[in-house]
Amino acid sequence: MVSGAWAKLGSANALWVRCYASSFAVSILLSPPAFAVLPISIRNEADVAVENGRRHLEAVQQEDGFWTMDGRTTVLPAFAFLGTDGETPPAPLAAAARAAIARLARYKPPSTSGDVAFSLSPKPSSASRDVAPLLFDTPPSVRGDVAERQGGVSLAEDTLILAATLSLYNPDALGASPSPRGLLAAARTRLLRLDSATQPPSSAWLARCALDLIPGRPEQPADWAPLFSRRLSAIKDCAIAGYARIRHGVGAAPPAAILAHLRWLRAHSGDLLSNLPPSARGDVAEQQGTVYPEDLYFSAVFLDASPPALVATAGIPADWRSRIAQRLVATARSDGRSGSVWTDSNNAPSLRQTLYAVATLAALGE
Repeated sequence: MVSGAWAKLGSANALWVRCYASSFAVSILLSPPAFAVLPISIRNEADVAVENGRRHLEAVQQEDGFWTMDGRTTVLPAFAFLGTDGETPPAPLAAAARAAIARLARYKPPSTSGDVAFSLSPKPSSASRDVAPLLFDTPPSVRGDVAERQGGVSLAEDTLILAATLSLYNPDALGASPSPRGLLAAARTRLLRLDSATQPPSSAWLARCALDLIPGRPEQPADWAPLFSRRLSAIKDCAIAGYARIRHGVGAAPPAAILAHLRWLRAHSGDLLSNLPPSARGDVAEQQGTVYPEDLYFSAVFLDASPPALVATAGIPADWRSRIAQRLVATARSDGRSGSVWTDSNNAPSLRQTLYAVATLAALGE
């Protein structure tokens, strides 16, 4: 099981209490225990799937601590290793955190020109090659917005992985220079200058969670507003929007708005999250295709943060955790060695889907 490191946080760590549900595993920890229990047989299967998935992720990690995903280098798969036991982070997470430090250190101080952009030092190394196009000191109209989106994604991922690692484990284990905490303070300034509206919903979510993990800034509910004002077009986007509405409301989000997101989620997930017969729920999910691990991760984050009474009113079964865990266990595939992978819409092994499957199962198994 993966309980020890999370248990260290407890209520004494105000940082993680403040960012309740920024990580699904943390939200599980802080939820009422009876609301987070999986049947022992499913927990055992989930543990095996997590171990096999992590084995695959470790096998494909690069020597510099990054992974190659969706055509760029990233540390995001390290998210699947958060919560493992021990005082020191597991080797893949430590390597990713050091890679994040190296890339964050490449940023220059924010520009004083008033532009939302910030620049990088010249002659970018391999550690910064995927952030090199990030927001040069050129106007948005000249550079376009693709670089801004890509750079913002890398910045959010690097900050999130580094901040979470420092919160969960002994920071001395990283043996890193310059100071990781100093880099996080600078990253906070840069993240605040990014426009959430230009980022994909999942990337904007990562940025908001990263901000919550950096000490020195009170929680700002308004930060979440841009994430629930978008048109719903995908399961993960619906879940992110619903979760953002809850975070924005700080316990007072309009129940009708949350219920609308929950019902949309139920309608688009087929029988996975529905107690209704096909004739009553419609066939929207069948028309739109399979529900993937990334969808299930964000769905679990939203469902765990939602009031249980609203979840029930929306027609979502009380055993949604078991259903998600069983779906993920059933869809794991062997990587041909000793690990497991999950596939994308082309039925091809996907690093993104694998990391989200492992992260979800690890949290559900707490």
